Amino acid sequence: MKKIIVGIIAIAAVLALSSVAIFSASEKWQGKSADKQWKVIYAPAGIPNDKWVGTLYWKGKGEVTLRNIQFIINGQSVLGFAEDEVMDTKIEDDWTFGDFGDKPKENSEVYVKITWEEANQSHTEKIYLEP
Repeated sequence: MKKIIVGIIAIAAVLALSSVAIFSASEKWQGKSADKQWKVIYAPAGIPNDKWVGTLYWKGKGEVTLRNIQFIINGQSVLGFAEDEVMDTKIEDDWTFGDFGDKPKENSEVYVKITWEEANQSHTEKIYLEP
């Protein structure tokens, strides 16, 4: 009888954790640049979903230099880099740009503004994120 109860509890725990993981995965916000060379995902960092993390993905060829990044939610910069601050971050594939505590509300305007250099040319792009 004890084995049956323990088995039922184990199955219930696995189902509960699986549903939390599936729900968490569906909560991410994401977007792509117009030329599809950049992708941004803003998603829970783990379980529980008390922190969210942003990741910038470079889908183009070779290495680029990230010069500035702004993470904007409803007109407010939440990242901490000043708009005129110059960075010198080399990116070949992905780069994590922050851990935050709050999930945006469904009707929030969320975007990432990036400035980067590729082949000695400077580019700026806004990437809008949607749930």
